[in-house]
Amino acid sequence: MTGKGLIPLQYQRMAVSPFTFFRGSAIIQARDLVTTNVSGIIVQACGGCHLANFGGFASPERRLVFDINDFDETFPGPWEWDLKPLCASLMLASRDCKFSKSNANAAVRAAAGEYRKRMAEFAEMTVLERYYASVTLEAVQHRFRNDPDMSARLLKKEKQSHSRTSDGVVPKLTVVVDGQHKIKDDPPALYHYQSFTRDFEKHRQTFIEQYKQSLQADRRLLYEVYQHQDSVVKVVGVGSVGTRCFVSLLLADEDDPLILQFKEAGRSVLEPPGGKSRYENQGYRVVAGQRQMQAASDIFLGWSTRWTLVTAVIALSAKQIRHG
Repeated sequence: MTGKGLIPLQYQRMAVSPFTFFRGSAIIQARDLVTTNVSGIIVQACGGCHLANFGGFASPERRLVFDINDFDETFPGPWEWDLKPLCASLMLASRDCKFSKSNANAAVRAAAGEYRKRMAEFAEMTVLERYYASVTLEAVQHRFRNDPDMSARLLKKEKQSHSRTSDGVVPKLTVVVDGQHKIKDDPPALYHYQSFTRDFEKHRQTFIEQYKQSLQADRRLLYEVYQHQDSVVKVVGVGSVGTRCFVSLLLADEDDPLILQFKEAGRSVLEPPGGKSRYENQGYRVVAGQRQMQAASDIFLGWSTRWTLVTAVIALSAKQIRHG
């Protein structure tokens, strides 16, 4: 089941609550935002800037950082097109959690206030200081040092993150069949789909060669150490349900795995209907936008094209820690 066949699943996920509907309705938000007043200051907008698109992950230097982690809709646009959806998502999430109206309002005001404060701080920084700026786990822990409950939750998340590497995930995700490592089927989220998988396998070599060319030379050499073992279809997110997505298992050795996710990138909802993107393809748009916005991107982040499939690639490497 792929493409249009997954639309009922997408609607099911969106129907859970107003917040999940909001997560899956980026195009509705974009059409609303385009009619609103803006300052005229253009940034690399996320295009899906809501509460659930933030989380923790490991930088290439193995530091745990907190940042945006979904860039499917990234595109140049007014900064208000990110801040307004973020504040709306905080209000909806607060209602889902049955917070009081005063607490919900306080969360929205705090987010807008912190945005304003950080922009003022960035304005005083040098170009390189802004480039290297990030929110580390240590900084978050320091921020909540006087809140015992939040400190305990952050400590728990930190411990959980150390088990969410490929070393920890692969034994749960894979099985050995006739001496070959395979990814376990877990429908409807993860499964082998023969005709789709055969099509992917038929063009995989060309696809991968294009992908490798998008990597830095040293990371390309690192990737080439790994050998492909298996690929499956993955159903992702809420708004992304129905987007073509694969998860691939590669091995450098029996105990040295790498898991890559290949995800189709369509046209951004922020791109003007009659406009022309400055990016050569949508996969490049996503990767270029992510590298501009994210403080530390995955070392295997890259893109490739094949027929109508334009793909951004994200990776979970053998020693990478992801959490959140």
